[in-house]
Amino acid sequence: MPSSKIGHTIKNRESPKDVFLTPEPLAIRHIEIVSKIYEENKYDGIWLDPCKGTGNYYNNFPDIEKDWCEIADNKDFYKYDKNISTIIGNPPYSHLKTFIQKIIELKPDIISLLLSNLSVTHRKLSDMEQAGYIVTNLEVCKVFSWYSESNIITWEKKTRPEQVSILQFNMTIYRTPEDEKSRKEKSKNNKRKCGICKKIGHDRRKCPEK
Repeated sequence: MPSSKIGHTIKNRESPKDVFLTPEPLAIRHIEIVSKIYEENKYDGIWLDPCKGTGNYYNNFPDIEKDWCEIADNKDFYKYDKNISTIIGNPPYSHLKTFIQKIIELKPDIISLLLSNLSVTHRKLSDMEQAGYIVTNLEVCKVFSWYSESNIITWEKKTRPEQVSILQFNMTIYRTPEDEKSRKEKSKNNKRKCGICKKIGHDRRKCPEK
């Protein structure tokens, strides 16, 4: 099964399994990456773990002002409205799009998420860039029991015109000869009957019996 179909199946399960607890050593590695960026660029402000879970991220945050959300503990991230500098964590997969939209609304300086390869799409990258964020760090990692590799991907708010993302994306959809053949066959089979002569294969506006 193609990876795109697998991702769609996982995302649209009747009971989405969003509780993928991040191994603590991986959470610590993620925090190290973000801490370096935070310190080198002299950012200042609250660090937020938007889905705390058992605290593998939050409990290892550096000794700075920090906060957390966790729906299981009645602290709903979607209701969060404080000014923050950094968001870091492993977001829920089943509603990732709306989750990222909420993150963008909070306008942090740094957004750093642990995402599966299936989640790092050109559409998400484009949405983030349009919101004023560029990718400044990317590290691929693997959790043994998780499907596919994962990415520690970090965006920073673009503050200067010359800043560019380290990750370029191409919105073109390329097709193999087999893809084109399949597309043409599908188009041929999906042609509607002419509303005038009931024949298949021509536009009713050009029907000879019109």
